[in-house]
Amino acid sequence: MAYETLNDFIDWCFNRFVEHNREGKYTVAGIYHDILKKHFEWNLKGRRLTTQRQRAKNRLHDIMHAMKAGKLDKLTYTGEEGKKEFNDVIAAYEKQLQDFGYPEETINELIIIKKENYGH
Repeated sequence: MAYETLNDFIDWCFNRFVEHNREGKYTVAGIYHDILKKHFEWNLKGRRLTTQRQRAKNRLHDIMHAMKAGKLDKLTYTGEEGKKEFNDVIAAYEKQLQDFGYPEETINELIIIKKENYGH
């Protein structure tokens, strides 16, 4: 699997962690967490990799913060997968509101609220 940047690999590991955690495969999720952690510790050294190191550090922080708060199920995908999932969730929510027969103005307000609170 080829990656355009190191950020793609970081996002891929994080997304696999989220995916397996959602499925209840905690052992496999832990493996991806370890891979991301080792990648941060061993591969992201040197000044030229500071942006990738910061991104990996942020993803690891997100995981640890969610673990401590007991909200691992609230983690969302990042990168391209995150954008796709976000758009799918918002589209499904909009369709659901339309099926309930809400007026267009109310639907727009509720969608804005949903976008602001997505992932929390």
